[in-house]
Amino acid sequence: MGTYNTAREEMSCPRCGVSGRVEVELHLGLTHQMVTVEIGDPYPFAQGREPRNGGAVEGVVEDGGYTECSGCGRDFFCAVEIRDGRMVALRPSLRTPPYGPDRVATGAASCPSCASDETRHFEYDGLLIGWLLCDAEGCNDRVVTELDEAAGAYRTQGADVPRHPGGSA
Repeated sequence: MGTYNTAREEMSCPRCGVSGRVEVELHLGLTHQMVTVEIGDPYPFAQGREPRNGGAVEGVVEDGGYTECSGCGRDFFCAVEIRDGRMVALRPSLRTPPYGPDRVATGAASCPSCASDETRHFEYDGLLIGWLLCDAEGCNDRVVTELDEAAGAYRTQGADVPRHPGGSA
């Protein structure tokens, strides 16, 4: 079982639009004491360590937090902003794919690495990204795709993935 700090913040779910107070798991810094951090508080970082080992970060960490919506039950990552050692903002990340997709399209595009059509594209309501996963033996590549709303497709290097009918951003 992993440890994490927490924050409670009002935010809208990017996947369903419901607003409410959510508890966000914070996967930055020192997490062994599992403290609650509020906006404006100093963030618990380990002095002299690399960020991956609990050391300080500065700026926005797109996948620094994780939560589930109390309205729809779907998950999403949260961007955590750290300035001068303090957590100054916490908001849904529209650029980090969650774990549970809303739709999966099979064979929608060829893998940009091996050209196989044995692929699955994961789409997420309300987000600007998706995942293209290759299931071909020996490849198993995973590529982030970005939604191009004007073209009605997701884009990645080497493959355009048509948007699944019924998808919304």
